Amino acid sequence: MFRNFKKNHGFTLIELIVAFSIISILSSIGIASFVGYNTEQEFRGAYLEFASNISLAKSNALAQVKPDQCTDPVNPSNSKVLVGYRVIIKDVRTYEIHAECRISVNDPYDPRDIYNKQTFYLSRSVSFITPPNDQGIFFPVLESEVTPVTIILESKNGKQENVIVDKGGVITTENAN
Repeated sequence: MFRNFKKNHGFTLIELIVAFSIISILSSIGIASFVGYNTEQEFRGAYLEFASNISLAKSNALAQVKPDQCTDPVNPSNSKVLVGYRVIIKDVRTYEIHAECRISVNDPYDPRDIYNKQTFYLSRSVSFITPPNDQGIFFPVLESEVTPVTIILESKNGKQENVIVDKGGVITTENAN
């Protein structure tokens, strides 16, 4: 009635090698997927943050958010006029946003008329493909019309995204690949 089974107190070497091989393969696939997903999310965050910062510059121009440095509290007649906000790509990973205040709206652009300059940096895995431009994107006060521009961002794995500012100042993103 009872069978005599030999008691095994462990696994054979072959069974252990097969088990560890399967675990190694599954772990490698999981890690590779995670790294790819992480890179994609970092890229997505970078171009959405860039588009959001452009939108903030546009909103500040439309709402006439004037920096304190443009106003002379002692003699208000010496105050400068806010003419708009500008977004400038400085190099492959850096861009700036600043307000421009001038003595008169019709005065030409002068780098000394820059106020509240903020510098932003893209993550190391993201870069601008669009070449730097000193004129950048200018959002004039109380005007919605701007010079249309398309700015291309690229991730380290070659994925590209366009950030588009159309003539009406509408900011959109689209896949460039």
